[in-house]
Amino acid sequence: MNFYISEKNGSCITNISNKRDENAIASAVYNKTYGKIGWDYLAISSYQKTDNKYNDSIKAYGMGYLEGVLTKNRIFSYYTNLRKNFLYQTNITEYFKKIFEFYQKNFEYMEKKSLENMNQNISWEHVYYICQQFKGLYNGYKSIAESNEKIDFHEFLVLSGCPDGLDIQKKLNSQNFNNMSKEEIDRYILLNSHCSALVKLANDSSDIWFGHNTWTYYILMIRILKEYRFVTNKGSEKSKTTIFSSYPGALSSTDDFYYLDSNLLVMGTSNTVINDELYKLITHKSLLAWVRVILANRLASSAETWTEQFKMENSGTNNEQVMILDINKIKLKDKKIENRALMIIEQIPKYTETADVTDYLRKGYWPSYNVPFLNKIYNDSGYKMEKIDGKSENIRYTRDSRAIIFKRDYSKINSNEDFKKFIRYNDYKNDNYSYNNSFNSIAARGDLLGNCFGAIDAKFFL
Repeated sequence: MNFYISEKNGSCITNISNKRDENAIASAVYNKTYGKIGWDYLAISSYQKTDNKYNDSIKAYGMGYLEGVLTKNRIFSYYTNLRKNFLYQTNITEYFKKIFEFYQKNFEYMEKKSLENMNQNISWEHVYYICQQFKGLYNGYKSIAESNEKIDFHEFLVLSGCPDGLDIQKKLNSQNFNNMSKEEIDRYILLNSHCSALVKLANDSSDIWFGHNTWTYYILMIRILKEYRFVTNKGSEKSKTTIFSSYPGALSSTDDFYYLDSNLLVMGTSNTVINDELYKLITHKSLLAWVRVILANRLASSAETWTEQFKMENSGTNNEQVMILDINKIKLKDKKIENRALMIIEQIPKYTETADVTDYLRKGYWPSYNVPFLNKIYNDSGYKMEKIDGKSENIRYTRDSRAIIFKRDYSKINSNEDFKKFIRYNDYKNDNYSYNNSFNSIAARGDLLGNCFGAIDAKFFL
């Protein structure tokens, strides 16, 4: 399968391949192409043979160590941008001490509980491997970092779990949503919206496109396309190879855009929570979203089992809608799409809910645009149901600008070029449904309103 990355200055196609030393604990290929195409490419593999020469935790650690060494310069650049704009610039305040303490306690909880349960529970066993890979990443970086490039362990945790951190901050610093005006709420939702996504069936049912663009702060545009191949001695994983968009110092996508060799495609868009009471439920005794998505990717054999795995120890951080497309259930030649081919899961603190939305795909498309689809998630998140023609309706979901644009234009997409153009679409000056607001389109341009925030990429599978 090809991985397509569209950019402002054109597009490129990268054919993923592996080159590895079969006798090494781990091996890697690293192409420093960021200056040419806006992305580096990193492929890392664990020891491949079946003679159990190395145990799985050592292989995971080795993969992390290699990445830390190879991407040290990118990690430091990414950290510098993150620190100067989101973390402390000179002195660590009491507020940020609490954030770092949360991350540290969370990692200690994960490592301790995984050690206690890994012999009885395959999920906890893989949590332990994730912890080891992260420690390898940190130690690999530290082994060659200069004295002026020091990053503390708890700061490194922020790099891997950056989207989780946005909700951790809200737990520690109440937003007082009840005191906000409608205009303030609207602005808050816009600035906390991340990504647009679309699953589109060709008009003649001959193909399916699965695409996503990332909305984030422009200072985070240090990108690495990653391929991890982790093969355990027991063969407990359902997916051995994961290809995903990512950032330096992160073991997951954090965009949440993945191809798995189990023939699952996964992507997510954030759902903004505007309920202070929900943030109080967040606890460090949980698995942050960046860990749960790795677990689900690795251990799920279907879209349905992916959602079940993702529920494990829900942290209530990086609350989003995740879409999982199971290619195994799609027979385009026969024009047949089985039930549970496209599943979603939505999450808020202490609660998740799933739905089979395959029927929407059969009828043409499934869109995602930072508003909860499921009514309980919608209500509990703080949105108000409104009466439309005598019926209760989650008005933000049905009347959002992107909802209307998706509905209006999806049928015009019937080729790769059509999809590329649409997933980067923003014509706010001429599109009546953008209401002359450059945020209100498929690819946001917050910079035109004075915010260095918006769509930084577009990519799709077909």
